[in-house]
Amino acid sequence: MTACESLVPAGLGRRLAARLIDVVAAAAAMFAVSIVLGVLAVLIWFGSPGSGSSVDTALLGFVLTAAVLAAHAAYEVILTVRHGATVGKAMAGMAVVNHQSGAQPGTGQILARHLMLHVPPTVGCAVAVSMFEPADMRAWAAIAAGAASWALIGASAAWNPRRRGWHDRLAGTVVATADSVPAGPPPPPKPPPSAPASQPAAQPEPESWGLVSDYYTTPTDRTGAHCSDRKNPKRDQRS
Repeated sequence: MTACESLVPAGLGRRLAARLIDVVAAAAAMFAVSIVLGVLAVLIWFGSPGSGSSVDTALLGFVLTAAVLAAHAAYEVILTVRHGATVGKAMAGMAVVNHQSGAQPGTGQILARHLMLHVPPTVGCAVAVSMFEPADMRAWAAIAAGAASWALIGASAAWNPRRRGWHDRLAGTVVATADSVPAGPPPPPKPPPSAPASQPAAQPEPESWGLVSDYYTTPTDRTGAHCSDRKNPKRDQRS
């Protein structure tokens, strides 16, 4: 059994519970960052002569928003890169791994996954807010746009056999149950016993891949039928 075949995709209910825990944890981190930066801004920014204009206030708001978003990104990316899971995923018994090897993804994969997961809802909210003039309508428009974006992302995972949403497919990752993730790389194969000098060396027998060999003939192609994102993968054509 390959590493891909041993991975068990986490269910959507478990992933939703983990996301709610992460929302609370990330909100606490972002609140702490905003408090610290807000106090520093009041002490430094508005303490200088001529400050406090509308331009200064708008720039300060932009800096605080960027810092809060950066804190949220750091929460998810750093924890996932170092530990394979955020606080919510760890509590729910899940891990983000490479969808083929089961190994821990690299920083680029985790960053791409985070951006694909959060940039579309953020852009959707910004576009929706710019389309409405009254302040109360802007709030409802942002909520509706964010909910629609998250619903589409959730639907992309629900329709995939391995529960891989757009963000996972872009990054080459899968959210699997922690107990199905390989503990480490497989041991190297033992070398075949050496043949006596008077006899020619025995040719190694081809590896047996069971049912998987009916579909794939080379190690680079043997990923397992159920490791594909397609519901009914077609059999490869042999030359």
